[in-house]
Amino acid sequence: MMAVLVALPFCLLAVASAQQAGSQKQEEHVPLSFATCTKAGGCKGTQTTLTMDAQWRWLHDSRPNQFQNCLQGVTAWDKKIAPDGQKAAANCALEGMTASDY
Repeated sequence: MMAVLVALPFCLLAVASAQQAGSQKQEEHVPLSFATCTKAGGCKGTQTTLTMDAQWRWLHDSRPNQFQNCLQGVTAWDKKIAPDGQKAAANCALEGMTASDY
């Protein structure tokens, strides 16, 4: 049990370091208002934000002076940029989305 507790932070660190954020667009979360209504309490408004799924963002080559798409079509990786998972994590960045992109 102790070995699992010691190893867990290192596993989480590896996962966290694999994703690269792009630097071409600033991420903006779109404000969203909604209400939850019940017969007894009426409606109560809530303010939150939303973000777009990664499938609809630009995933591109993040190496210097390289801006090609890391994906060919919808699901196929460009093997010149990302021949395997480690190279994809090292060479590809996922861009943010501005409010006007929504």
